[in-house]
Amino acid sequence: MAAEKHGRGIEPARQALRTFASVGVERFDVTQTDLDGNKRGFHPAQKLEALEQGLAELMEWAIQHQRNLIVRPHPITVTLVQLDDIDQAVLERLKDRAFLTLMTSPGNHQAWVAVRDCGPDFARRLRRGSGADPGASGATRLPGSINYKPKYAPDFPKVSILEAAPRRIAMPSELEATALVAPPD
Repeated sequence: MAAEKHGRGIEPARQALRTFASVGVERFDVTQTDLDGNKRGFHPAQKLEALEQGLAELMEWAIQHQRNLIVRPHPITVTLVQLDDIDQAVLERLKDRAFLTLMTSPGNHQAWVAVRDCGPDFARRLRRGSGADPGASGATRLPGSINYKPKYAPDFPKVSILEAAPRRIAMPSELEATALVAPPD
């Protein structure tokens, strides 16, 4: 079985989805892309229960067809900030603030922060101040899945969870205390 060859990706995927749900995410868009990043499937507004129910089959299909599994969480009560392509030093400073940190490939880190009661410009300021990719889309490769990109062939890395902290929600002042929030323009 292909899923066994790459190790069980179902539990990390389930853990990530449940961690997102713990901070107020109720639905996920699921996109499949091929090796070259072309969109090959899209399933909008999936509820956690439905997504978990079909997770084993979805992961197996993705491995068999070399498809990336990408989820876009849709929160209800918080602002989610994706900090993509951050270094180890920034990860360390966010250690007690991020609810989910990932390694999407060797040396590439991503942190997710749920923020309550922040202004409309706060996410941009946090991305800028932390040195994260300013164009981060708010979607991520599903932990436990394989990161299919030509540059990684033939040893495609598995997306992994570095830390999950369910229900961790930060206030803007807590993040400003990390000195990772850029001042307002």
